[in-house]
Amino acid sequence: MSHAPGRREVLKYAGTDGVAVPGLDRATAPQATAAQPEDSPGRRGHSLLDILALGDTMPLEPDATVPSDAHADFAYAVYREDPPVTDLGRIRLFCTCLGPAHAPALLLVHGWGGDGREWSRHAEELAGTFHVIVPDLRGHGRSEVPQDGNTPVEMADDLAALVTTLGTGPVVAVGHSMGGQVVNLLAVRHPQTVRSVVALDPAHGAHGSEVDGIPGRLAEYQANGALAAASFVAGAFAPDAPAGLRTAHVRSMLGTPDHVIAQSYAGMYADPGAVGIRPHSEKYLRRRPQPALTVWTSEEAAAWERTTLHVPGSRVDHWAGTGHYLHEERAERTIRLLGDWTTETFASGS
Repeated sequence: MSHAPGRREVLKYAGTDGVAVPGLDRATAPQATAAQPEDSPGRRGHSLLDILALGDTMPLEPDATVPSDAHADFAYAVYREDPPVTDLGRIRLFCTCLGPAHAPALLLVHGWGGDGREWSRHAEELAGTFHVIVPDLRGHGRSEVPQDGNTPVEMADDLAALVTTLGTGPVVAVGHSMGGQVVNLLAVRHPQTVRSVVALDPAHGAHGSEVDGIPGRLAEYQANGALAAASFVAGAFAPDAPAGLRTAHVRSMLGTPDHVIAQSYAGMYADPGAVGIRPHSEKYLRRRPQPALTVWTSEEAAAWERTTLHVPGSRVDHWAGTGHYLHEERAERTIRLLGDWTTETFASGS
């Protein structure tokens, strides 16, 4: 396809699973397929559309182009031949990708009791420059829910298999909360898959009274599952958090299977080999070979983690006055941070 100044390509697409797509004949939808860019042999993508609203009256036709100043012109079909659920052999993960296939790859990983939808705004805005990969972790969202093994270590190994299957090369791995622990484990256990790490209020470095409370919280999660975890989520936002954000995350947590809640928490803090408690966190962070950026909402935690840095280019930032879901409470700031960090990572050859 040729590029016209000020215009963005809209690839051919297919409608799936009851998604209403303007301009697509539902009778022929099962036969419609997405165009694969000629220069991306073997690259995996997704036939699930995720066509993001172009406007109530704007038709969307195969091979159409959309003016760059059109309402929500980020909305274009980039999913290609494969379904959004990727069978990795070890697990089936729901994963969507946005952005040019051969652009620098950015992996966005949600936290405990969440799913990839919390990265929707970030993915849309970053997809103009990067290839943005957004999975749902095992046991969460639309991914497979195993009866056992819903732990950060297994999740990190899943993501290593996903990155290898997608064929993107090493990614900038971004994670929030439990996802921050997962991407650090990915970097330590599978260093060939990660260029650099961004951890946002990660689930490591627990100390003092937080550690003292782990056995009681684990027992509560084992007894009451998502209902108990939802009370944590409800109190995790700043007073000025965007309207609806608290409710969205409480709903996501309540929709997460009870055994996944308990196993994930135990995997973060209580299981043998868990890295969430500060002395164990220090050991695994010092094994991380890639540059890393960590953002804490706690000044004390930020000061502590700075003492673990050993790779040139790494840093720890502190964002004051922000709740735990900082990537959504301060979405524009996070998007700028991720864009700048990823650009610098690839420019430096890290």
